[in-house]
Amino acid sequence: MDIRNIVNKIVNIPLEYKRGNKSFAALLKASGYLELQDEVNEADIVSALAEYQNCINEWVIFSDNKRTDSGWFIQKGSNAQCVVGYFPTEIGIPENIFTNEKLACAFFIKKEIESIKLKHTTRSRMK
Repeated sequence: MDIRNIVNKIVNIPLEYKRGNKSFAALLKASGYLELQDEVNEADIVSALAEYQNCINEWVIFSDNKRTDSGWFIQKGSNAQCVVGYFPTEIGIPENIFTNEKLACAFFIKKEIESIKLKHTTRSRMK
């Protein structure tokens, strides 16, 4: 599987996730990301978001709908700004403010999929 195909699948995860057939971790695994994770960067994600512009809002909705006590988030703010941060904010990870929503979303996606990957691989090792 090539990088572009993997990144396109990653960018579309929220749409697939809404269908409710698979977990986020299963969709991430099916994307091929786990095999080539070191080769996927934010620039690749930005390129895919240019093609799948509607996915930016899907990622924001996904972030808003998360029910967790910790994790990455993305919020659209005023003046076309986006904020990406980690909840709870008390742990000291600074919020990042972007004026470009594609860059913000790509940053969020990379952080989110790395976080999900880490949780998934940690759970797999415990079994």
